[in-house]
Amino acid sequence: MFIALVSAVVGAILGAYLTKLWAPNPAAEITSLRRQVAQFQERIDAFEAERAAQKQEDELWISKYENAASQVVKVGPALMIRSPEGDSFMPLYGLIFPDPHTKTRIQTFLVKPESGFTSFSMKMLSAEQLPFGKS
Repeated sequence: MFIALVSAVVGAILGAYLTKLWAPNPAAEITSLRRQVAQFQERIDAFEAERAAQKQEDELWISKYENAASQVVKVGPALMIRSPEGDSFMPLYGLIFPDPHTKTRIQTFLVKPESGFTSFSMKMLSAEQLPFGKS
């Protein structure tokens, strides 16, 4: 009986030693996994920072767009001013934007002419629709 007990103890110690000797070291794997998690977290943080910067840029462009469209609506095609000589009235819109190409772009992207071309209404575009907000 004593021999069986000693054999069991020796077997358990030898088994534990051999298991520790031949088993892979989990510390190296854990270190590798921690490094991978840290790299993944860095990528997530970079993505979030990029997304926040894009959102801020979109909001800036939307603000610029609304400001520009609002100003054009205020000028409008029907707003007249007295000529420098004072003998007639001239449309302010034509004086501010004499180039037909510029007028076409304004009416394409910023405003929509109302019936009879007497006034403008502001076009509502999202950040994705803005032609100048994306690089």
